[in-house]
Amino acid sequence: MNEFVEGITKVGVYLFDIYLSKLPALQAFSLVITGILLFFVVLMMRRMKTLEMKRDKSMDKWGLIDMSKEKQRRMWKDLLGEAAKGSDVKLKKALSDADGMLDEALKNVGIVGNDMNERLAKTDEMRVVNIREVREAHRLVMRTKKEPTLPLTAREGWNIIGIYEKALKELGTIK
Repeated sequence: MNEFVEGITKVGVYLFDIYLSKLPALQAFSLVITGILLFFVVLMMRRMKTLEMKRDKSMDKWGLIDMSKEKQRRMWKDLLGEAAKGSDVKLKKALSDADGMLDEALKNVGIVGNDMNERLAKTDEMRVVNIREVREAHRLVMRTKKEPTLPLTAREGWNIIGIYEKALKELGTIK
């Protein structure tokens, strides 16, 4: 029985010696693999904007930025990117989103009303210099929502986006 235990012990010591001789190579290999996996995790998190959202939450928590305005700025940037893709459908979607952003901005500055038409009616040129253009743009955007087949040129669409952009800048929503 002693010989059996000695044999097992010798095998164990032999395997342990092999493990110790290969340990630096195993550590280096595992460090490289860990680095590669960490790189891909960060890449995927950035792609999902997870890191950006966590950063924004912590900045909002500490009062470093106003998240509603930062969110609006990011939405405006995304909206412009979608509109630039050239599709009629994407342009109309961007116009609808811009209309919604302006409605939200009007609510944020304290203009009350049951819908955007009422809020626009209560807004004067002291608050938004191009309010007449905004009202016309809103009517056209609402018409494109009701009549999806209504033709809209890219020039008209970008003109409306410019009108909304000017109003959003005046209201302090975007820079």
